[in-house]
Amino acid sequence: LGWSFIKLEEEGMASPVMSVEGVFKKSTTFPQTIEVEVGIEKLSAAKLTFSYEFTCEGEVVFLGKSTHCFLDTRGMPVLIEKKYPEFYADLKAIYEKGQKV
Repeated sequence: LGWSFIKLEEEGMASPVMSVEGVFKKSTTFPQTIEVEVGIEKLSAAKLTFSYEFTCEGEVVFLGKSTHCFLDTRGMPVLIEKKYPEFYADLKAIYEKGQKV
């Protein structure tokens, strides 16, 4: 994506988690390697929802999502489409293409 949380904070923006959901499909053990794919499920000027798919040995073992909002340094909501248009454009391009991040 090219936008780390550190970069967002340096720009004066925070992106706290508003909600998290998850469904465990299958157990795994510590020696196993888990692959994680992250996608953008929903995008608006004020909120972002990531989707998560964890796989192990080709099988889906977890599905989840997290929703984040955007706040400025005072803790006030930020419309990223207006205040951070470059960041919003990058997110929108990924969302519209259905790419994983």
